[in-house]
Amino acid sequence: MKNNLLIIIIFIISNFFTVTEVKSKEIFKFDVTNVEILENGNLFKGYNGGEATTNDGIKIIAEKFKYNKLTTILSAEGNVLYEDSKRNIFIQADKIIYAKNLETIKATGDVKFKDEIKKIILSAEKLGYSKNKELFEAYKKVKINDLNRNLDLYAEKISYFSKDQKFIADTKARLIDNKKNISIRAEKITYEKKINKFFTSGITEADIFSKYKFFSKNVNYDGNLEELSSISKTQINNNVSTFELDEFNFQVKNEYLKGKNILIFQNEKSEEKEGDTFFFENGFFDLKNENFKTGPLKINLKKNTFDRSKNDPRLYGVSSSKVNNVTSLKKAVFTSCRKTDKCPPWNIEASEIKHDKNKKQLIYKDAVLKVYDVPIFYFPKFFHPDPTVKRQSGFLLPRLNNSNILGSSISAPYFYEISDNKDMTFTPNIFSKNIQMLQ
Repeated sequence: MKNNLLIIIIFIISNFFTVTEVKSKEIFKFDVTNVEILENGNLFKGYNGGEATTNDGIKIIAEKFKYNKLTTILSAEGNVLYEDSKRNIFIQADKIIYAKNLETIKATGDVKFKDEIKKIILSAEKLGYSKNKELFEAYKKVKINDLNRNLDLYAEKISYFSKDQKFIADTKARLIDNKKNISIRAEKITYEKKINKFFTSGITEADIFSKYKFFSKNVNYDGNLEELSSISKTQINNNVSTFELDEFNFQVKNEYLKGKNILIFQNEKSEEKEGDTFFFENGFFDLKNENFKTGPLKINLKKNTFDRSKNDPRLYGVSSSKVNNVTSLKKAVFTSCRKTDKCPPWNIEASEIKHDKNKKQLIYKDAVLKVYDVPIFYFPKFFHPDPTVKRQSGFLLPRLNNSNILGSSISAPYFYEISDNKDMTFTPNIFSKNIQMLQ
């Protein structure tokens, strides 16, 4: 009885190993020119070209093969091509190691990958692929081309989650939208193809149309809305101005910019060292047509705007807008006096100040001239040439004077252009000692 039981146990064990060996043999089928069998049949080597196939649609073509039946690890070298007919995935490399039991693949040396269903092409020096996780991890000089969107992604490491169609580019990441002429650089870029959005982490540089350069941090891009945005401090440069913003939203197609706490510098490329500066609490800018609409603003003109280098010409307003070369400021205050802790010696307050670039005029509505906050003159409407005009009829800049004999006075000259070589200036003067003078 004991002998019969022992025979049954031996039979079961031997049958188990026989089945395991058969299954092991059936994992890969080889068609190779030269074959070498070692280690009691557990190590297979193939030379001079051939292919290995599996029952689940995998084909590997290479010059050399090495297969360990116990670990189910296949190593292929020399012009290796991995084909997955079910997933329509192809990998080319100098060497591929396929761990069948783990369903993982490691490819090295001039790696090229193609996903024909999702239209993704990848190149790198190294590639790891987990079939169960549907995850590809590429290393060193990685480039991915999204053929559907005509978009390129570069980095030192890129993880591609095939099922979710999500890419994470890490270290020296760069995204180029060839169709829309957009280039983004950052330490890390996450691209979600399904929803057509990407997000950057860390310092970010963007180039739009080779016209606008963005320097920001943690930027979001919505490809469906064609919007670039960030809630971090940002600098934007174009050929005319430099914008500094606490946060921004840029509509790429229309070239519309919205932002908060906006500081704008102009004339930076001129020979003059100093330019005009503009501060807006918030604003909307049509950069293509050079129009805008803003909230409260402060404008500091360059010191020598009125040929007086010691002045501080400035303009404040509750809101502003610009359409067709006409800029309008609501509830505005203007002065050119030097900045001090005290109120300016003079200023002009108006319900509206317009700058008409076509006529080269500054036009005031309901204007009041004040001297040390005391109203002196009221003008329902008047205008004077803007600082770019060399010669034109109109009021000139008010001027505050001091005299030991006559006392303090203010003058508001009016210049009248009679002809190309004739003109006249009418200058009323008002003195603090009840003296009146006309020149």
